[in-house]
Amino acid sequence: MNRMFLFRESIRSLSGNLFRSLLTMLGVIIGVAAVIAMMSIGGGAREEAVRQIRSLGSNNLYVKASRLSGTALEEAHQALSQGLSPFDLQQILHDVSGIAAGSYEAHWRAAIRYEGAQPKANLIAVGPNYFDVVPTPLKFGRYFQESDYQNSTRVVIIGESLSLELFGRMDPTGKMLKLDEYRFEIIGVLANKERKSRSAQGESGIKILDRDTDRDVMLPYPSLISRLQLRFNNSGDSDLDPTYHEINTMIIKVENSEDMEQIRNLIHAILKFRHRGIDDYQIVAPLDLLAKSQQVQDIFNLVMIFIASLSLVVGGIGIMNIMLANIQQRIREIGIRLAIGARQSDILWQFLLEAVLISVGGGIAGIILGIGISEAIAVYTGWTTVLSMESILVSFGVSVSVGLIFGFFPAQNAATQDPIEALRYE
Repeated sequence: MNRMFLFRESIRSLSGNLFRSLLTMLGVIIGVAAVIAMMSIGGGAREEAVRQIRSLGSNNLYVKASRLSGTALEEAHQALSQGLSPFDLQQILHDVSGIAAGSYEAHWRAAIRYEGAQPKANLIAVGPNYFDVVPTPLKFGRYFQESDYQNSTRVVIIGESLSLELFGRMDPTGKMLKLDEYRFEIIGVLANKERKSRSAQGESGIKILDRDTDRDVMLPYPSLISRLQLRFNNSGDSDLDPTYHEINTMIIKVENSEDMEQIRNLIHAILKFRHRGIDDYQIVAPLDLLAKSQQVQDIFNLVMIFIASLSLVVGGIGIMNIMLANIQQRIREIGIRLAIGARQSDILWQFLLEAVLISVGGGIAGIILGIGISEAIAVYTGWTTVLSMESILVSFGVSVSVGLIFGFFPAQNAATQDPIEALRYE
């Protein structure tokens, strides 16, 4: 029997029961859409992780101050450890080769005001070379200069969101912000679009730059020390004690990423000695975090794809169930075709084609729905999603396979009907 004839007959049979065919496709549609949506979310998460690590500096090492309190802080004071300080960085740069540059940042609390407004902001004091170690483009103005550090100049660079809140879209350079009772001149605005909400987390829960950097108010570190009053807080918390951790984070740029592990070990040895054996710091490499993040993401993707694939299996069972019911209704038709010369292979191909057409139609509709879901997630949640041809081809290929696998048994059942018994069937 002509293959084109079989194809037309399959189309005619499916279109004759269009509503039932659509219901049969539903499981495949949902399964394919779920696979595409899950893979696009997973791909977006991977891309976002890579973007965050790049923004942190792939060749950077971050030395983060650990928070001490209670007995741990008392033991650190007794051991005469002074926490992280700019002198630690000086020692590291002096003793360790293979380091391109280094800088640091200190977080502090101060009342930040502009013409009566008191916006939510992060006060960050940074050391020299900070913007060389953590490259950040400017939207307006200039970076800190060497003279700003030497003279403890009262100047600040602010984040883009903060600038928009206080000044709209105008260039705010030259305007004055008040930090406590001192007035600081705004000399620049960071173009923080690619740095917003940067965060990376290590094995022990330590985070790197876990803040909305669009709301930073940055000033030279000497300006913090000489201009703002350091308030002692005897609360037994190292984060509130300015006599402990002078800085919160050191950022060290390694010349060659292959030397990172060796340099990390040297830095650890130097700090262990300087801090009298007190573990009041942690060293994190963004590249390590990226590898761990991708491993976790791969596991997450596999689990999500497996769960989504269950919908395809359910859809395949639905196809088999409907096809078996369809065959029961068409046994006399099968008997007549066999009686007038149709081969068993012709019957097999016709019903197998019907099953495959259902899965192909469901696959196409599922692809369209999956793309729509991915776009909707990106628009309404702000999550990054990445549609890949791989996810579309994989989900479509699986949907066609589902039609072949779950359609074969009903098709074979139809092809092996006894012509005489089929003609007698009521």
